[in-house]
Amino acid sequence: MENFSQQGSTSYGVRDYIVDALHVGDEFKNSRGEVMAKIVDMTVENADFSFILPSGEVVVRKNPLWKTPTLILELTTSRVQGINYFMDVYEVRVGQTIPIFLPDITISPIITKLYK
Repeated sequence: MENFSQQGSTSYGVRDYIVDALHVGDEFKNSRGEVMAKIVDMTVENADFSFILPSGEVVVRKNPLWKTPTLILELTTSRVQGINYFMDVYEVRVGQTIPIFLPDITISPIITKLYK
């Protein structure tokens, strides 16, 4: 198995209680106790909120009631025919989502960048 890190956002806007359940150092372990995913870093910003004015102008503002967490995850992956897989099922590619079962919450982050 190979290790890759990836950066993904859990959503473009989630409530505080979702962010509060995510912690640097949280691990997802398989049934054999092997670490499959670990949060190695996390940043949180107020989420963008966009709307269209009657004039047709698009306005984007930060919404302090919604958050956008960006996670750096270390994943244990396997490589089959040039493609990296997480849990032998989920392709590790930009734009894909993968399930991460953490101690306090299950998330499905969108992969936005891969680091090798």
